[in-house]
Formats: sequence, C-alpha cells, structure tokens
Amino acid sequence: MLRGLLLTLAILACASSARADTLYLRDGRALSGELTEVTAKAVVFRLATGTKVAYPLGEVTRVDIDFSQNPSPRVKKGDWQKAVAAVQRELNSCRWARQGLFLGGLVFLGGGAWLVEQGQASLGGVISALGLMASALGVITPTPTCPGPEAKMKVLVRIGLDHDWLP
Repeated sequence: MLRGLLLTLAILACASSARADTLYLRDGRALSGELTEVTAKAVVFRLATGTKVAYPLGEVTRVDIDFSQNPSPRVKKGDWQKAVAAVQRELNSCRWARQGLFLGGLVFLGGGAWLVEQGQASLGGVISALGLMASALGVITPTPTCPGPEAKMKVLVRIGLDHDWLP
C-alpha cells in the first residue's frame, strides 16, 4: 500500500514539474514537451519522455508555450534572432526573384544593343530578344507567394511574441 502511494506521488511530482509546451506538426500531430532550441532549419523539442528531437522548421505549424509552470525563456533570444534573420533572407530571396528576372532582361537588352553597335547585328538581335522576353516575364509574372519561408516566419514570430521579444 505504502509502495503504491509513493509511486503515485512520484508520478504526480514528475508530471507537475514537466513543462507543457505543445508542438504542432503539419501531419496533424500535437506533441507535448518543452521547446529547447530554434534555428532557421529546425525546432528542437524535448518530448514528455525526455527524448530531444529536432523537427524541420518547415514541418512545424505552431508552438504553444505554457509559461504558467515556468516563466523562463525556452530559447536564447540571440539564437531566435539569428533564425529570424536567416528566414528573412530566404523570404527576401524568394520575393526578389521577379525583380531579378526583370533586371537581368534589361542587362541583356543593353548587351544586345551594344553588340549591334559593334557590328554583330544578328547576335545582338538574339540577345536583345532574350532580354525583352525576360524583362516582359519579370513585369507580367505575379509576385511569388513563398509559402515555405512564410510558414517558417509565422512560427518564429509566434515564438518571439510568446517571449515578449516583439512589440
């Protein structure tokens, strides 16, 4: 009897000391444990069993942090800032692809015109035609949506908001 009571008390003590963060994944799973690290590539989560597992940031839809049992930050602010900066670069790179196409087309147009002036009319005409097509595509192509980097940024922003690192 006493042995059973001690076992029950030990289980309750362990359960009450466990942090109740929840990690939500794209496949629908919700895992209970503790957020321990975040990078631009992954979220490291200590499961309720004590096992640390790294999940790709692109597979994470949300992290709910429960500060009621432990108000201390789960991740280092500097690590979080580095992750945000890296994902911001990834997002900018995706969004700037359209502008790069347009500007590259303009360079080809200029190069084609220069070749025509140098007496290379046929080659200059081909290069100018390629530049015109690239510039036109850059103008008419809609702005890319970049769902991967946007989803990563949403997870990181929520972590920052939960830690009061954002206004």
